[in-house]
Amino acid sequence: VPLPQDIKQPPFNIDEKTARQIASDMELKEGIREWEAGFLWDFKLQRYVWKILSTLNEFGDEDNYKATGQEMVIDPNTGEVLALNDWRVN
Repeated sequence: VPLPQDIKQPPFNIDEKTARQIASDMELKEGIREWEAGFLWDFKLQRYVWKILSTLNEFGDEDNYKATGQEMVIDPNTGEVLALNDWRVN
């Protein structure tokens, strides 16, 4: 049985710079600071994706931190936007 690190993944066509450009082209809201980008496994979609996070509002300190924003989920092979979600930290 191969270990996960031994399983060959197909090369992905979309790099972080391109994922950020797609998010911009598809009008992910700018927010109040630079977008966060991550390449990760999405358990709901059962695939690797790019996630670009935009922070729209932040309030409070570490004991009472609140924030809202948007998350764009992008297919790393085709560049298709798979989801645009709102997020919130209360």
